[in-house]
Amino acid sequence: MTDGPGQPERTGAGTSPRPGRPRVAGTRQRVIEAYLDLVAEQGHAATSMDQVAERAGVAKTTIYRRWPSRDDLTIDAHQSLVDTTVPPDTGSLEGDLRALAGTVMAVLARPREARVMQASLGEMLTNERLAALYRGQIIEPRIALIGRIFQRAVDRGEVPPDVDWRTLAYALLGANIFRVSVMAEPPDPAMAQRLIGWIVSSARGE
Repeated sequence: MTDGPGQPERTGAGTSPRPGRPRVAGTRQRVIEAYLDLVAEQGHAATSMDQVAERAGVAKTTIYRRWPSRDDLTIDAHQSLVDTTVPPDTGSLEGDLRALAGTVMAVLARPREARVMQASLGEMLTNERLAALYRGQIIEPRIALIGRIFQRAVDRGEVPPDVDWRTLAYALLGANIFRVSVMAEPPDPAMAQRLIGWIVSSARGE
C-alpha cells in the first residue's frame, strides 16, 4: 500500500527506518505535486526526474529509490488522483453511477489535472510500457469498481445478471476521458447525467 498524501513514507510492514538520515514526512506528496505541476506547465516529454527533484526539494536518489523510472512516477501520480473506493450504496444504479461520476468529474474539472491527463495519454501513444501500466493500475481498477456497482444493481434486481456492464463502463469512462483529453474541453455535468440515464436504460434493456 502506498503512503497517502501528507503521510510519512513507510519502510515496509514489520520494519523500522534505516539508521542515519531520518525519513522526511510528505516526501511522496511533494514529489508528486512537483511532477504534476511540471507536466502541466511543459508536458510529459520535457519533464525530467532532475527537474522533479529540484522542484520538490529532494535528492534525485530519493526519487529513484521509490520510482525507478519516470513511467513509475507517472503512474503513482495518477493513482494519487484516483479514488478507487466503492461509492456508498445509494439504493439505485443511477444514484451509484451519479456518485461515481461526481468524483471523476471533480478531478477532471481541475485545469492542472486535465493537462496532465492530456500529456500522459499523448505519451502513451508511443510508450508501450506506460500504456500497459496505466491500463493495469489506473483503468482496470476503475472498471472493476464500476463492475461492483453493477453487481449491486444485479443483487437488487434492477438489471439482469447477464448485463453487459463492461461495455457500459467503457462508455461512462471513455466519454469523460475523450472530452477532456482529446477535445480539451472541461467536463460537462449535464452531458454526464444524460449519459448515465442512457446507461441505466440500456442496462435495464429499455
